[in-house]
Amino acid sequence: MKLILFIYVSALLEVSDGFTVLGSSAPLVAPLGSSVVLPCFASELLPAEGLRVEWRRTDSNNLVHLIIDGKSRAEEQHQDYYQRAHFITEEIQHGVYSLRLDDLRADDKGLYRCKVYSQRDAGATLVEIKAVEYLSVSGSAGPVSVSVGGHVTLSCSVKSHVPPEEIERVSWRKADEDLQLLHFEKSAVIPADERYRERVVFFPSEIPKGNFSVRLRSVRTEDAGVYMCLVKTGGVSANTTVIIETHSLSEFHTLILFLCVAASGSALLLYFLIYCRSQSNCTAKCLQMCLIFLPNIMMFTAVILWGLSEGLEHETVACSALFLLRPNMLFRAGPYGSQVISQWMNYGFWSFLEYIVITGVIYQVLFFKYALDQSWQSTVFIVVSVGLSFALLLLVFLLWCMMDCDNAWRNNDPQSQILHAVLEGMLAILGMLIMGGLHLDKQVLLAVGVFPLLSSWMGLAYPGITVLLPRRSNSLLVRKGQWLSGIILINAFMLCFYIYTLENHQDYMAWASVVVFLQIQWTLMDLTWAFNKSVGRHSRFVYLFGSVGVVLLTSSTLTLNILNGERVLGDLRIVLFASESVFASALLVLQIAAPGEACEFRGCHMPSKIILGTVIVGSKILSLLKLCNVINFN
Repeated sequence: MKLILFIYVSALLEVSDGFTVLGSSAPLVAPLGSSVVLPCFASELLPAEGLRVEWRRTDSNNLVHLIIDGKSRAEEQHQDYYQRAHFITEEIQHGVYSLRLDDLRADDKGLYRCKVYSQRDAGATLVEIKAVEYLSVSGSAGPVSVSVGGHVTLSCSVKSHVPPEEIERVSWRKADEDLQLLHFEKSAVIPADERYRERVVFFPSEIPKGNFSVRLRSVRTEDAGVYMCLVKTGGVSANTTVIIETHSLSEFHTLILFLCVAASGSALLLYFLIYCRSQSNCTAKCLQMCLIFLPNIMMFTAVILWGLSEGLEHETVACSALFLLRPNMLFRAGPYGSQVISQWMNYGFWSFLEYIVITGVIYQVLFFKYALDQSWQSTVFIVVSVGLSFALLLLVFLLWCMMDCDNAWRNNDPQSQILHAVLEGMLAILGMLIMGGLHLDKQVLLAVGVFPLLSSWMGLAYPGITVLLPRRSNSLLVRKGQWLSGIILINAFMLCFYIYTLENHQDYMAWASVVVFLQIQWTLMDLTWAFNKSVGRHSRFVYLFGSVGVVLLTSSTLTLNILNGERVLGDLRIVLFASESVFASALLVLQIAAPGEACEFRGCHMPSKIILGTVIVGSKILSLLKLCNVINFN
C-alpha cells in the first residue's frame, strides 16, 4: 500500500553551555508504511562514557528508544515502537543520534523529543510530525455467497484524513471482466456499465461515514466473480476486493432448465416417431406439426424467461424472435412442405413477413431503448420518426397487396416498379432525417439505422440489375446463373459494409451472426420470388439438423450458461444464428438445385429497362454513400 505521508518537522533548539543539539528545519516526506529518519546530532563530538540519548513522545512520554554509554537499549522501548525504532549504530560514534522509524502509522503523528545527556551538560531538540495523510480501504474477509435472483452487499470501508464527501474518486468494477459498475466522483454518483445499471446502488446515508459499500440486486449467474473497490484521493490510491459466489437456482432458472430439457427431448422423440416407426399419413402429418411448433415454442418461452432473469435485452429480443418464426423455415424443409405451402399459405408472403419481423423487432426495440436514455424532446422525435417509418412500411405493404404487385412486377408493369422505387426512396430519406436529427455516433447508428435501412434497400437490388441484363436465353440454367452472379456480388458488398460498420463493436461476433443469417434469409426470399419455387428437394439430414440439431445446440448452450454461472460459448446469438444460418444455407442449396420457373419480363422495351434499372441501382448507391458520410461525420 503506497500512500504518501507528509511530515513537517520543526526543530526547537536547547542550547547549553557546552554543546548544542540540532535537528532538521526542513519537513520530511515519506509514504505511510515506509521508513523515515528523524534527525538529531550534537554540535560537537561527545565521549561514549556517560552518554545518554533519549527519544520520547512528548504527549505520552513513552520511550521510543534509548542509548546508554554509547549503546542502544532496545529492551527499554515502549511496545508501540519495539522493532520499529532504530538508531543508526555506525553513526553514534560520530555524534549522530538520528532515529529511523519503520512501518509508519497514522498514529505516529505528534511531537518527539531527542534529549542528549553527557557528563557535563544536556541538550534537546523537538521533532514534530504535524500531519499524516493516510488512506485505508477494507472489505469483506472472505467470499460472499448469494442465491441467484437474490441481493448482496459488497463491502468497502474507507478511512482517510480527507472527509468522505471530498474523496476524489471511488469506483467499483468487476475485476475479472474489467466491467465498470458504479462511480462516486466529486460527490456525484455516476452509473457505468449497462449490464449493472439500475441494479447497483450506493447507500447514500452511509457515505458520510466512509462506507462506500454497494448493493447488487437481482444477482445473476454471470455476476459471480471478483469485484474491486478502488479509492483515489490526491496522489494516493488503495483498493479492496470482494468475491461473489452464486449457488442454487432461482425459480426462473429451474423452469428454464425444464423447458430446455423438454424441448430437446420432445424434438428427439418426435423425430424418432416420424422416421423410425411406421405411421399413417394423417398421424405423420400431426407429428410433423408437433415437431415444427412444440420445441420452438418451448425454446421461445425459455429464452424470454432467461432474458427476464438476466436482463440481456439484445440477446433476448433477437433469439426469441427467431424461435417464434422458425416454423416458417421448417415448413419449407419438411417432407410435406410443398403440400402445406401450396394449400395453406403463400411462402413468398410468409418469408417476407419473417424477414421484416426479425429485423423490425430487433432494431426498433434497440431504437426505443436508445430513446429512453435521451431527453424528452429527443424521445418524442424518435417515437414520431419510428411511427412514420412503420406507417410508411405499412403503406408499401398495403399498396403491394392492392395492386397485386407480385404479379405486376414479374410482368414488368412500370407503374408497380416506379411506385416501389419511389416509396423506397422516401423510406431512405426518412431514415437519413432520423439519423441526422439524432446526431448518432457510429455504434448507435449501427444499432438503430444501418441494418433496417440496408435491409429495405436490398429489396429492389436484384430486380434493378435484372432489368439491365439483356434477355438472350430462355434457359432456366442461364437465368439462375445470372441471378446467382448478381446475388453473390450484392451479398459480398453488403457483408463488407457490415464488417466495416461492426469492426470495433463490443458484440462483433453476435451481430455478425445475425447479419449473416439475415442476408441468407433475404437470398432465400429473393430466390422464391425470382423462380416461383418455394420448396426445394427434401433432405432428411437437413430437416433433422433444422428441427432437432438447432434446438439441441441452443438448449445445451442455455443449460450450460445457467449451470456454470457464465457464458461457456459466449453470446447466445452466436450459437443460435450461426446454426440457423447453416440450416438456411442448406435450404438455399437445395432450392437452387430444384427445378423451377424463371420469372418472365414481358411488355417492356430495352430503353425502359435501362432507365428503370439505372434509377433503382443508382438510388441504392447514392443512399449507401450518404450513409457512409453520416457514419464518418459522426
